[in-house]
Amino acid sequence: MTKPHCDAPAGSSEDRTEPETVYTVELMVQLTGVSDDMLRCYQLEGLISPTNGPTADRPSFDDETLRTLRRIEHLKTAYGMSLPGIRLLLHLQAETERLQAELRAQR
Repeated sequence: MTKPHCDAPAGSSEDRTEPETVYTVELMVQLTGVSDDMLRCYQLEGLISPTNGPTADRPSFDDETLRTLRRIEHLKTAYGMSLPGIRLLLHLQAETERLQAELRAQR
């Protein structure tokens, strides 16, 4: 989903997309307070994955991964959820969003 451009004239047919922000492990640690060891743990648990693939020497992450990481930390700290519970919740949320999009497309 792209953000609307405020400087684009109304009804403009020009399709502008903002470049995807890429975060290094160091920047993710800085932005979230999650240690690099926990980032690796979340990757191994399948909760997040780098945008450049799991075998990259220097993994990088996107905005969606940043949001997911913040959601994981909120669920852990606010509700004391375990990683398997978080994995299930994230899966159910993704499935709900997919089904909602499918319903919208049928209308």
